[in-house]
This record gives sequence, structure tokens and C-alpha cells, in this order.
Amino acid sequence: QVALALGGGWHQVGSFFSRKVVYYPLYFSLLYFSAFIDINETSKEISLYLGKIGAIIPGVRPGERTTEFVESFRRRTIRKGAGLLAVLGTFSIATEVYFRRQIGISLSLTSMLLLVSAFMQVRRQVTSYKQAPRLERAIEAYESLINSSM
Repeated sequence: QVALALGGGWHQVGSFFSRKVVYYPLYFSLLYFSAFIDINETSKEISLYLGKIGAIIPGVRPGERTTEFVESFRRRTIRKGAGLLAVLGTFSIATEVYFRRQIGISLSLTSMLLLVSAFMQVRRQVTSYKQAPRLERAIEAYESLINSSM
């Protein structure tokens, strides 16, 4: 619709991208690759936090091995989550188009899915940032307790 309003060559671009053969794979790809954008801690920071609180991963030595393990775990889970998000998003947009054509009602399942996903991600990040100072205080208290007992 935007391409139609702009006129000119944009109409041909819009009509090309509106084909099912182009639109759904492009939509799937954009959803999949956007899930890899990560602004949270790096694997190195997570490994350092684990070391500070004295937590270990069974079968993995502390230090560089822990960082490698956390990174491989993050990659696996991000790939699976990205795939699931892309499948659900593409399915919901296809369902929305189907309902709009067959029944005449737009259920906007994609918008709800993406909004809920974004809300959950922001909520998780805010919760982790709120807990970071408490974790630091607990670590400092634990370290001072250990240092005073020595």
C-alpha cells in the first residue's frame, strides 16, 4: 500500500515483495536473524559472575572452559529460539492473511506475538538489571566475611 501511494518504480518493488513466494521467506529470515541481536552480557561476563559467586558447572573447569561452555550453550539456545520465533511469526502472519481473505476479519496474531515477545524480553532484562546491585552486595558481603575470618 505504501509503494502504491509513492507511485513510480516503488509500485513494482511493492508488488514483487508482496508475492507469497518472496514475502514469507523474507519475513521468516528477518525474524530469524533479528533474534541474534543480543544486548545482554557476554559469555565472558557470565563466566566471571559464576566465578565470583563460587558457582561451577559440573564437568566444566572454571575460567576459559566455562566461557566456552556458556558461549556454546547461548548459541544453541538462541538458534532454537530464533527458529521457533520465526516459525511462529510466519505461521501467525499466514493465518492472519488467511482469516482476512476467508472471513474478512483481521486477527493480528503477529502483532500480539511480537508485542508479548518484546515485553517478555524487556521485562527479563529489567529484572536482571535490578538484581545486579543485590548480587554485587551479596558478593561483597561474602568476600568481606571470608576475608575477616582469615
